[in-house]
Amino acid sequence: HTHASKYLKSNRITEAQQLFTTIFECQRNIHGVDHEAVGAALHNLGLVYLKSSDHVQALANFKRAVRIRKGSLGKDHIEVAMSQVQVGITLLLMRNFNLALK
Repeated sequence: HTHASKYLKSNRITEAQQLFTTIFECQRNIHGVDHEAVGAALHNLGLVYLKSSDHVQALANFKRAVRIRKGSLGKDHIEVAMSQVQVGITLLLMRNFNLALK
């Protein structure tokens, strides 16, 4: 995770995406699809896609992260809020103002 984050911060998007994808797959295989670690991995993948301006993929990953995090952590957890904020930011970047304000 640390290496992938460093890649993302230094704009090495391809390397970050590869590592975060591997982390997601490992977490899913170890814990199953509805575990909080899977939600965190999806959130991180969303950040990669957001940084690369792939808003459609970013939105899909953030929405999945919200669903999983709500189910595993509860709707009032800060990690859920972090993913929800990213959903809103992504919708704003997509100029989908009506959904962003919901």
